[in-house]
Formats: sequence, structure tokens, C-alpha cells
Amino acid sequence: MPSPLPGMDPFLETPDRFPTFHANFITYMQEWLQSRLPDAYSAGSEERAYIETENEREVLRQIVPDVTVRSRDPIATGETVALADPAVAEPLTIVLNDIEIKEHYLSIYHGQHPDERLVAIIELLSPSNKTVGHVGRDLYLQKQREILHGGVHLIEIDLLRSGKHTTAVPLSQLRRKAGEVPYHVCVRAFDTPLVVQVYPIGLRQKLPTIRIPLLPGDGFVRADLQAIFNRTYDAGPFRKRIRYASEELTPPLSDTDAAWVRECVQTATTH
Repeated sequence: MPSPLPGMDPFLETPDRFPTFHANFITYMQEWLQSRLPDAYSAGSEERAYIETENEREVLRQIVPDVTVRSRDPIATGETVALADPAVAEPLTIVLNDIEIKEHYLSIYHGQHPDERLVAIIELLSPSNKTVGHVGRDLYLQKQREILHGGVHLIEIDLLRSGKHTTAVPLSQLRRKAGEVPYHVCVRAFDTPLVVQVYPIGLRQKLPTIRIPLLPGDGFVRADLQAIFNRTYDAGPFRKRIRYASEELTPPLSDTDAAWVRECVQTATTH
């Protein structure tokens, strides 16, 4: 069944759900593009990995499983324990709960190995990319700078209402043109570096069909983000896990938007 909302579903923005949505969205966007790209082009999912510390998870409030290695406590089990030499200090053992995080993104190439050329990178922003002081944001901004100066198109899809503005369009100019929009897509083409194409997305709108530039002279390929979203939602566990009738949204919506969301949910559940 589809999401009860017509466009982006804000119930997916919670830190425990968004990673699943993120990975699946990239997968189905790759599927969408693969059959629509010209024969000389291909799309592939890639990943960057980093270690996320426990402190960073507290900032993000991520609900993720921690792996802790424990040994038996001989005192608790009644085993005989040799007395320690009082002259030798015994260290305290602290188990670190750092985990490896992997974020997926799409790359579009022209040609075949070993002569293939990277043409475009498509990013779906994650909560860590928009959290100040998080290693995921630092790595993302470093990669963003490299792309913008590396002869590669950059397409950034921001479907998160919370966090620090991150896409490669100045926030002041975005607001001047589009107003206060919850979501948007930013397209920076390497052959027109001073021109930014932005697709503003309202909460009550369907996700747009965007144009992804190819090499100069080859035009662009269209990506229907709403169709990709629908495929992602239908194939995922979201409908079965989200308590649409009672769950509080994070971040919260205005009273007007919250009432509209409740109306959409009620309509979807009674038809």
C-alpha cells in the first residue's frame, strides 16, 4: 500500500527509519535511471564509510543496536579468584560502542572501464550530513567541495526538515527564491558553475521529476522522484511499522500542517 501522504512522508524522517529509507531509495533510483540512461552511460550505487562514536549517536538520538563484548564475572559465578598484587594497579576496562556507518550514493559514468568518466553524483542527505560537529557532516562537506571543483555534476536531494542547511546553494538565496520550504533538490552542473537549479518541495506536494545533467551535448535524464519514493515505500516495512494514528512527528509540524497530516491519514485508513 502507498504512503497516506502525497509526497514525502514526514514519518520516515525519524533517525531509526531514515537509514532504511535512504538505502532503499538509492537502490530504486539506480533501478529507475539504469533503463533510461543513454547506452554510453551507467548508474551505480557506491558507499562511504566512517566510524560513528557513542557521543555522536547521542546527538543524533539514533536508535541503533550497540554491540558489547562481555566476559564472565568470576565473583558473580562463585569461582575462586586469585588476590591481585597490591603493588600492581589494575586497569579499568571500558568497552567502546563505536560502530561503522555506511552511506550510499549514486554515481553516473560515461563509457566503460578503464576509460569510463565520472559524470554526476547523486546524494540523498542523511541526518548525520546535517548535524554540526558530526564526522558524517565533515566528510560530506569535504566530498561536496571536491565534487564542485572536480568537473562532476552534483545533485543533492534533501528530504529532511531538521538539521543544518547543507546543499550547495546558499540558504539566503534559496529562501529568497523559494521561501521556507521543508524539502528541496539542488543541482550544480560543472559546466555552469555559477548557475544553481533548485526544485523546492512543499509538504503537501508530490515529489518532482528532476533533470539530471549528462555531459555537454548529451542533454539530461529525467528522474521521477515520486515514482522512486513510491517504489521505496511499497517495498519497505514502513506501512507495517509506523503508528500513523498515534505517533508524534519529529521535528513537529505547525498546527495547520499537523491537522492536514491527520486528515490524510484518516482518509487513507477509511478507504
